[in-house]
Amino acid sequence: MIFKQTFSDIFKDSKKNLFANKGFYLLLGFITLIMVGINTGINMFLQFVPQFTEVALSTTLTYVLLATVLSVFFSIMALILPTGIFFNITKNEKSIGKSFRQVFKSFFRILLLFLILTIIMLIPVLLMLPIAFLAYGTVLAIIIYPLLIITFYGVIFYISVKYGFALFAVLFRNKKAVEAIKYSGKLVKDNWWRVFGYLILVGLIMMLMFFVAMIPLGIISTILTLIGSALRFPVNILGFIYYLIALMAMSLFISIFKVKLYLALEKEKNIKFD
Repeated sequence: MIFKQTFSDIFKDSKKNLFANKGFYLLLGFITLIMVGINTGINMFLQFVPQFTEVALSTTLTYVLLATVLSVFFSIMALILPTGIFFNITKNEKSIGKSFRQVFKSFFRILLLFLILTIIMLIPVLLMLPIAFLAYGTVLAIIIYPLLIITFYGVIFYISVKYGFALFAVLFRNKKAVEAIKYSGKLVKDNWWRVFGYLILVGLIMMLMFFVAMIPLGIISTILTLIGSALRFPVNILGFIYYLIALMAMSLFISIFKVKLYLALEKEKNIKFD
């Protein structure tokens, strides 16, 4: 079944939903931003501390293990953003607590899903390694290596789009990892190019808007730096805050758009839920 809802329809619907619920979404985005910031800070700390201190191998491994565990935990818990958006759109519920509980309940299924998808994406690499090895050091490598790279990224893009809604199926529909992968494939079936185009287009539009929004601050900061003004430091601080807000707004809109697209695909496939 060919997906009929236009990009413009979903884009306008997403914009309307964002402005109608901006208070709740900003709070949701702010909490998500804090978790992502903590995650980044912990990883940076654990990455650089061993380089400047004499530590035993076991201590270094502990650092790496702790960094990995914390990174995975905060990355998954940051999924309260699409979860909260989903509950708001489908049930008109504005509950941070419910979003946290839903993500936490799905935690290990999400871990398993990520593991399975990682393995699926590694399969093309394993298949291409023998060809790359045989071509190594020969004239054919000039032709084969670029083809292998193009093929690899093509397969990755294909898998990412086809199974890209598996995470939502786990979070929103309480499906198991393998079921979610099959479910996502069913949603995207016959609509891969359209879904791919919609996601690329919304990403490009948001990047362009983000770039345009940052131009004024960039100009002001450059002028103050050139004239040696004492105001450049507070302006740079305000610029950084503005950057974070713009980044959060962009992430919010893309998340709303993806949830709307997911729900539109379910509707198109006549999949109903209570």
